[in-house]
Amino acid sequence: MYKKTLTVAACVLALGISSANAELVTQPLPKPNMVGGKTLMQSLQERRTAREFGRRAVNEQTLADMLWAAVGVNRQDGKRTIPTARDSQDLSVYVLKYDGVWLYDAKAHRLVQVSDKDLRTMLATQEFAKEAALDLIYVSTNENPMYGAMHAGSAYQNVGLYCADKGLNNVVRGYFDHDAVAHELKLDDKQQVIVSQAIGWPKE
Repeated sequence: MYKKTLTVAACVLALGISSANAELVTQPLPKPNMVGGKTLMQSLQERRTAREFGRRAVNEQTLADMLWAAVGVNRQDGKRTIPTARDSQDLSVYVLKYDGVWLYDAKAHRLVQVSDKDLRTMLATQEFAKEAALDLIYVSTNENPMYGAMHAGSAYQNVGLYCADKGLNNVVRGYFDHDAVAHELKLDDKQQVIVSQAIGWPKE
């Protein structure tokens, strides 16, 4: 269920959204499913890049599990599923879907809408990318670009392993207009688009 909430300026800034957009549309996510799945070694064996996608949609539970794998909170002290230099937690994940662009709020385990536009076409610089059900955009605020790239790599590898576990196809992509995407995401000068990841089910 979607709902509108009025948020204080501090919360807006923490999420990396312009304070001019104080009224936010949020979508709670199901709790991550921690039961079952393949062993780590099986997922490593099956992890691969796959540039082919079918039309099947990615449901909310799968998306919730995937985002938690990327940068979710996995301890009571607020630390995440990936390591970050000096525990900076500088990495944000944006989800591009048919119903707009959503920012993953890891602390609340929810999505916050930043645009109602379907921006997946901005990433469709290769024919296969046009068929992906969704795209993840990894954005860092780290002053050291190397650290930002390291953190994005940790997150997209976690997602890649999750995809291998569930049978999803995915491909990490840097071939798109980073500046144009940053503009549409309403990013500020401290936020850098690092890379994207196209995700979807295989063709049936």
